[in-house]
Amino acid sequence: MVHIEKRYFTLRETAARWGLNMDDLAYMAENGIMRASMRLFGTRIETGVYERDTRDGQPFRLPLKQTWFTGLQDLLTRDAFRIFSDGEASVAHFDAPGDDYVALMEPNDWISVRREQLVIRREERDRVEARYRQAGHTVANGIAFQHEADYRNVRLGSTEMTLGVVQAQVVRVLHAATLTDQPWLDGKRLLSEAGATSMRMSDVFKSKKGWRDLIVSDRRGRYRLRLNPE
Repeated sequence: MVHIEKRYFTLRETAARWGLNMDDLAYMAENGIMRASMRLFGTRIETGVYERDTRDGQPFRLPLKQTWFTGLQDLLTRDAFRIFSDGEASVAHFDAPGDDYVALMEPNDWISVRREQLVIRREERDRVEARYRQAGHTVANGIAFQHEADYRNVRLGSTEMTLGVVQAQVVRVLHAATLTDQPWLDGKRLLSEAGATSMRMSDVFKSKKGWRDLIVSDRRGRYRLRLNPE
């Protein structure tokens, strides 16, 4: 049997490995959880850094290298969002660290990218898996929890809730804890730091039917999000 050490994987392969669907991968790419990439073949690109004009503070490009490139480039999150949402988007720039930039050059200073052209680098696949493995769950289990930036609207599987300010802060802190090796937090301390007037989790969440589908207790005063298998 021949075993191929692949450098990248299609979205279909990645979704099958993680037990996810395409909407899940879209969520991961759009929220910066997973970096999507694309393949370029003999494409002219320019790399450089952004500098600021000393007179008006406006940024400008300082080119460092122009070359014909073949290989993988990572997409910007905004472009990944458009591609997953619309199925296709025009791409002119790629992801780069810090103040660096990677841009397409003439004769093709933009290209049209379809969703089926996206791939996931092997090292990116392994990074995502390691992140969730460290927290004690699989990728599929880990991204089952979805939230808006302020955590006022959250979803865990089929459970959806609109939370108050204190409730949202509690869930925000519990979610951060799931990505560590200590997902259980002391309830009274958590509620105090969130600004709750009651030190009972059941009082704080009594207005939310089914909140126990979101938060689980160890019956000894500690709580975590219900992400790990029971």
